[in-house]
Amino acid sequence: MESCKPTKEADVREDIAVPFLKALGYARGTENDIERERLLRYEALQLGRKKPNDMPLGGKADYLLTVAGAGRWVLETKSPYEDIDLDTIDQTLSYARHPEVCAHYAAILNGHRFVVFDRSKSSNDAPLVDLRVTTAETLALEVEGLLSPVAIKRDCSPPKVDLSQGIAKGFRSRADILGGEIVHVHNLWDFPNYLPQQIKDSISASTQKLVGLISTVKGGTIWRDDASRIRAQLKWNLPHQDLTAFMQQTKFEDFEYVCLDSVISDDPEKPSVFEMLGAFRLDAGQPVFNVLRWNSEILQVAVETVLCGQATGFLRGDTFAGIATMQQTIRPQNFPTPVSFHNEMKFSVRVDTR
Repeated sequence: MESCKPTKEADVREDIAVPFLKALGYARGTENDIERERLLRYEALQLGRKKPNDMPLGGKADYLLTVAGAGRWVLETKSPYEDIDLDTIDQTLSYARHPEVCAHYAAILNGHRFVVFDRSKSSNDAPLVDLRVTTAETLALEVEGLLSPVAIKRDCSPPKVDLSQGIAKGFRSRADILGGEIVHVHNLWDFPNYLPQQIKDSISASTQKLVGLISTVKGGTIWRDDASRIRAQLKWNLPHQDLTAFMQQTKFEDFEYVCLDSVISDDPEKPSVFEMLGAFRLDAGQPVFNVLRWNSEILQVAVETVLCGQATGFLRGDTFAGIATMQQTIRPQNFPTPVSFHNEMKFSVRVDTR
C-alpha cells in the first residue's frame, strides 16, 4: 500500500483517521464508540478570565473515542501543513481534561506525524508516542497496545475498590495468575513387595524420562475466601489434545491449593506453604494418557488415585517460586496394597499485581 499523502485536514480525516480508528476496533454507536466534533464549553474561570460578564468559550473535539465502562481518549486532526506545536498540544489536552470528557490520552494527527500525550502531562513534556505515519493500518498496529479498546479496558478502567485483606503485601484480596512453569526434578516409586523386581526396575527406569520435563501454567486465580484462607487454582497449557482430555476427565484443574498463612510470605527464611488434596477414579475401558509413552491407552482395570501435594515458596515481586512435592497413591482394582509415586518439582508462578 502506498504511503498516505493527504493535502488538507479533510484528507487527514477521511484517508487516515477513519480507517485508523476502524482498524483499532472503534465504530459509531457501539460499545467502542466514535463521537465527532463534541462541542465543549469552558467557563471564564477555567481559562483564567475573571470578569463576571465574560462569555464562556467553546471548542470542538474532532474525535472522542469511548470504551464503555472503561475510559476515553481524544483525537485531534490537523492539516499536513500545520505543525504539532505547543498551542495545538495545549488545545488537545484541554479537551482531554474537560469535565465532560475526562479522557486518559490526547492524540494529534496531521497526516505525517502522530503524537499521544497522557492527560496529566503538560505540552512541554515529551509525548508518550511520537510516530511517523505511513498508512492508517500500520499506525493502528503500532499503537494497538495503547489505544485499542482492549488496551483501554486493561489500562484505563476505574480502579477496583477492595477493602478485604490482601493475599500479600501490596496485593488485592483476589488476583489473576499470569503464567508460570514447573520443572520435574526427582521421582521415586514405593512399590508393594509382591511385585517382581524386574517390573519395579522397568517402571522406575521409565519414569526417569520425567526428569527435566517442564509443565506450563497458562493462568488461574488466587483469592482469599470467606474464612480468610488463601486459595489458588491453576490452568495448564497442555501440549497434547489427549492429555487435555485426560485432565478434563479427572477434573484436575478444579483441584485447589490452600494456604493458612495470614499473607503470602516474601521472606525466604519463612516461606508459605500451599497444600492440595484431590482424588479421582478411572474405570476400566476408559482412555488414559501415558506421559511416559506419550500416547493414549485403554485402561485394563479400574484405578483410584489420591493426590497429596505441597508448594512451598515465597514472593519476590510478582513471582511466587519454590519447591513443590506431589504424592500419588494409586490403587488398581483387586490390588491388595496401593502403589505410591513421589514427585519433586521446582516452580515459578507470576501473579498480576494490579
